Amino acid sequence: MKEETMHRLNELDEQLDYVIKHVEELLANKEMNEDQKEAGHNG
Repeated sequence: MKEETMHRLNELDEQLDYVIKHVEELLANKEMNEDQKEAGHNG
């Protein structure tokens, strides 16, 4: 049972890493889009 639990924890850890990277990319894209909008308004 312990081995299975560890295996699941490792899978969860990998999924978390994936989700965190994805969210960081989305946030970076959102900031870039907002910067472009502001530049458009100012220009």
